[in-house]
Amino acid sequence: IAALRDLRSEPVVTEGEVDRIWKKSKLLIFGRQDYLLVQKQVFEVGPITATELSVGQTVSIQHWPRTMRVISVGRVRGDQTS
Repeated sequence: IAALRDLRSEPVVTEGEVDRIWKKSKLLIFGRQDYLLVQKQVFEVGPITATELSVGQTVSIQHWPRTMRVISVGRVRGDQTS
């Protein structure tokens, strides 16, 4: 149902510091998935994105508002840890 609600929505941008990065197994077949915690919201990201970011960096995440599916992730300019 959340995916259907996203069809009528526009993508949104969440900007903030990365509070936590972790990996979790979804299924044995598919291996591990990487997650970011930004402003108390959990985002599922690819392994390359997760390895290029670190805790404390300020990021801008474009995503769908209901499903939280990530469209793009970028570092914010002026970030001291970039």
